[in-house]
Amino acid sequence: MHWHFTDFASYRLLKADKKETVRSGKEAFCLANTDAIDYTVKNANWHPYNTDLATACGEENSISVREVLDVGSGDTYTQDLPGQSFDITGVPNGTYYIQVLANPEKRLKETSLDNNSALRKIVLGGKPGKRTVTVPAHDLVNAN
Repeated sequence: MHWHFTDFASYRLLKADKKETVRSGKEAFCLANTDAIDYTVKNANWHPYNTDLATACGEENSISVREVLDVGSGDTYTQDLPGQSFDITGVPNGTYYIQVLANPEKRLKETSLDNNSALRKIVLGGKPGKRTVTVPAHDLVNAN
C-alpha cells in the first residue's frame, strides 16, 4: 500500500475538432522516476533517487510523502493498470487526439503552465469487437 495524489494529470480523447469525447478514469498518481525520457535537457538529473514505488510513494503509515519527477525523467504506468485506457465502445471511427493535461485544476504551483498539454493524433477504425487504433508517425516517433 502506498500514497497517491490527485490533480496531477488528466487524459482525454478529443474529436478532430479538439472537443472532448471520452475522459480516462485515471484520477490519482504516485510519482516515481521510472524512465529516462531525455537526459540531454538542461538540468537533467542522471541519477534520480526515487526510482521505485517504495522510495517515491511512502508507506501506509507515513506522516509525509514528497513526490517528485526529476528533470529528464518520466513516470510510466503500464496499460494493464486501472484507468490507463479509454472506453471507445460507442465512439465512431475517425481521427481523434489523445490529450495529456498536466495540473488540470491548476492546484500545483508551477513557474509556467505553457507546456502542460500534449496531443497525439490517432485514427480509430475497424468494426465492433475488432477495433483498430493507428498512430501516425510524429517527428522521430513511429508507433506502428
